[in-house]
Amino acid sequence: MLLVVACSSPANPAGQGGACQQFSDCAPGLACVQQANGDKICTNDLSNIVHTEEAGAEAGGGTKDGGPKGDGATTGDSGAPPGDSGTPPMDSGTPPVDTGTPPMDSGTPPMDTGTPPMDSGTPPMDTGSPPADSGGGATG
Repeated sequence: MLLVVACSSPANPAGQGGACQQFSDCAPGLACVQQANGDKICTNDLSNIVHTEEAGAEAGGGTKDGGPKGDGATTGDSGAPPGDSGTPPMDSGTPPVDTGTPPMDSGTPPMDTGTPPMDSGTPPMDTGSPPADSGGGATG
């Protein structure tokens, strides 16, 4: 024999107030939320799982989210994160005006030191073929 166990969403998801174990047990638009008594039900009321804090709410202590308990122990986040508590410095005005003039060019270009050297060499010898004989030469 073979026993097949399937893990899937139920064919008929639970409606508002229905029992559930996970989110997929509930109908669309509902969430599986644990109640104060420990039961989990499908609901669209998320107020008991959504916590918002106003500025300064933790300053007085208490036992919710990190305040001291009766035994002095703390749990969770113990307060606001450390950070910059001061105000940024104020801009003291416009930057100073540049009243100076750029430095003057006091140098002169380099002096031309003379004429280029003279060509003192002779041209290369012509290595072409000699001129053709015009016929007036000696034979012999």
